[in-house]
Amino acid sequence: MAQINQYELKDYIPEVIAQTVRKRCGFGCVRCGCSVYHYHHFDPPFESAKGHNAEGITLLCPTCHQAAHKGILSRSTIEDFNKNPYCLREGFSQYAYDLENLSEVILGTITFIDNPKMIEAFGECLLQIEPPEELGSYPLLSAKFYDPSGKLIAKICRNVWYGNAENWDIKSEGKKVTIREAIRKIVLILRFEAPSRLVVEKINMFYKWLKIIGVEGESTKVYLPDGKLWFSTNHMRMIGNRHGIVLE
Repeated sequence: MAQINQYELKDYIPEVIAQTVRKRCGFGCVRCGCSVYHYHHFDPPFESAKGHNAEGITLLCPTCHQAAHKGILSRSTIEDFNKNPYCLREGFSQYAYDLENLSEVILGTITFIDNPKMIEAFGECLLQIEPPEELGSYPLLSAKFYDPSGKLIAKICRNVWYGNAENWDIKSEGKKVTIREAIRKIVLILRFEAPSRLVVEKINMFYKWLKIIGVEGESTKVYLPDGKLWFSTNHMRMIGNRHGIVLE
């Protein structure tokens, strides 16, 4: 339920302001880099704000946000981190998603179930699940995602998500992570369905000389450099194969 302060300001932040805040903070908590975040009014605090000013709003993870509201994390400390955000210093935001029973990955219209190596291209594995390192531990998902120009925009390294802080926008909302290269230009949407499934709702990437475009429920296509369609499917299920799709 929306909160309203004494000046009848709702806590909903217009998207243009929210995107400005996300970009300035590097798409993660300014203190710890967590890519699951809340918007926090610190100058002035929300209860005293008459409007949403991007310069007075920052990103804090749920833990840091709660600490701020309890007074454990001071305003001056938040201001210091806001001036020098973790994600801009390190180059990425990060979060360890709950994938402890991961067995299914959906890429556009392709469903992989119990496939160790799902997407391989030119000798490199772009999407894979490694077995648990020890008894009782979790399977380990790794992936690399590129934009239409071939730039690495995000990766998952053994269940930990890393979002490139140089992106135009990364929006984390609920189960979804959306990356845009410009206004209304979405290049990647991921949906983490804990603890057993990852869905790539939308992908538009270029890797070496292949263009991969996929939309959940519609189609998945791979194009050659000359624009010719190389591979297309509206529905495919791969179950228990050691190798999924190999692009060479």
